[in-house]
Amino acid sequence: MTIRKVAIDRGHGGIDPGAVGFVREIDVVYPWGNALFAHLLLAGFEPFFTHEDPRPREKVSIGARVRQANRVGADLFISVHANGVEDPRATGSEVWIYRRDSAFAFEIAEKVAPVLAMTFPDRGVKTNTSFGVLRRTKMPAVLLETGFVTNEGDARFLIERYLEQVTGVVDVLRGYK
Repeated sequence: MTIRKVAIDRGHGGIDPGAVGFVREIDVVYPWGNALFAHLLLAGFEPFFTHEDPRPREKVSIGARVRQANRVGADLFISVHANGVEDPRATGSEVWIYRRDSAFAFEIAEKVAPVLAMTFPDRGVKTNTSFGVLRRTKMPAVLLETGFVTNEGDARFLIERYLEQVTGVVDVLRGYK
């Protein structure tokens, strides 16, 4: 399959900061998503955001994000997130897809998962049929959990070295251009 148009969904935003730990999830995923946009554009893809930066008191619905990607006709949907749990020892990155029989999404996820891991554990490819951004898109979709904001080492990496993850993901996608 060929990828040309890439929908970039920067998770959370506005009144929803996502996970909070050593940093807030939105403080990680917005720069990460912005860098992904720029790197994909430079690599000859047609990236677009599922939503603009919401105002502080707004929340962008998952439905609106998915409708935007479906309307534009993306070839791939990438939702960017960072994990957070109570245990500060939890570490690593993971990639979520709707189902394993989503062949193309699974193929992309398997190639992207080790690229995200970089310096922390690769928690692998996982499935979830309840994530709206995976369930309601008409194109292959992956949800990236880039690391844990509740782990000091992961959080530091996500602030200081996230571009390494971004360029790795773009390198994977170049193989589908």
